[in-house]
Amino acid sequence: MDVMVASGDLYKVLQVDPEAEREVIRAAYRTLALKYHPDLSAGSHDRMAALNHAWGILRSVSARAAYDQARAE
Repeated sequence: MDVMVASGDLYKVLQVDPEAEREVIRAAYRTLALKYHPDLSAGSHDRMAALNHAWGILRSVSARAAYDQARAE
């Protein structure tokens, strides 16, 4: 399994600061998705799944707030 999937920290998966604005997180997701898409030679299904999972949570204000609260505990 990819290290990024196993890490569990969604901010690390997207390589952004936990205080980053939504637009910064979106830009990081798009950049990494283009770089690691499975259809590319450097691509990985595991890494893309981790990116999609992280973006799926961090793009939603309520889901991100819940994640941040759980992360703080």
